[in-house]
Amino acid sequence: MESLIDTVIIEIPKGYELEAVPKNTILETPFSKYSSEYSFEENKLKYIRRMEISETLIPLESYEDYYDFMKAAIKSDASNIVFKK
Repeated sequence: MESLIDTVIIEIPKGYELEAVPKNTILETPFSKYSSEYSFEENKLKYIRRMEISETLIPLESYEDYYDFMKAAIKSDASNIVFKK
């Protein structure tokens, strides 16, 4: 199994506030898991992204599920955080 975990903490400058934060996401298939979560406290935005791949060879009959999973994970990764002053 291969696991990747990214953690990003952004300190929000004085005078700025969060306007929009993506929803937390959880995706699971028999061969992989993905999650992204956002939390905000003490003027800091914390983002944690996890990707676990348990199968490196995907059976042909599962390829469409794998493709849909990866497409949803990429869409979640491309979500925007919006700040306003």
